[in-house]
Amino acid sequence: MPTLTLQPGGAAGLDTHIISDLPTTNNATTANASVGEHNAIAGRVERTLIKFDLSSLPSNTLVTAANLTLTITSDQSDNARTANVFECLRAWVEAQATWNIWKTSNNWTTAGAGSAGNDYVNTALASASYTASETVPSEKVYTFNAAGLAWIQAVAAGTQTNNGWIIRMQTELNDGYGHGTSDHATPSSRPKLIVEYTKGGAFFTLLL
Repeated sequence: MPTLTLQPGGAAGLDTHIISDLPTTNNATTANASVGEHNAIAGRVERTLIKFDLSSLPSNTLVTAANLTLTITSDQSDNARTANVFECLRAWVEAQATWNIWKTSNNWTTAGAGSAGNDYVNTALASASYTASETVPSEKVYTFNAAGLAWIQAVAAGTQTNNGWIIRMQTELNDGYGHGTSDHATPSSRPKLIVEYTKGGAFFTLLL
């Protein structure tokens, strides 16, 4: 069964994080990106934007399984939480996106890409469970559900626009975790997406 593995470096990778108390700061070149609320900085909520180039998937792809692997680089949490991956509805620009804007002169409908139906689709495509204290460094695998697999397949078929994803903690209260980005110095600590698929047929799976 064919497998597509994507783990781009800084030149090709598209990922950044947006921070509520630094609303005009762009973080496109940082080596780490966080999700959730920082346990030592009350009110600091962070969300990660990430996009993979899926253009190498055949248009008749049937996705059978998929996983996104992020490497935990910092623990800013005292609580067990679930992090979710959502479809982003804005064509955000990595070098411009902040908590306030998705690109220069274009505001999110609600700051922080927070408006369901305008900035993102409020249906989780993938998720991962975090304990109150995770080992640093360690890998966290986000498993794609049926909606997530269908989304990837639709991108491959050309019927779905790929604006990437926004990753956010379910509660965003004392539950922050940092992860390596495509700019991380250690290649194995960069985000990795593995897609398992078949060509043609009536069933799909996506696997990391």
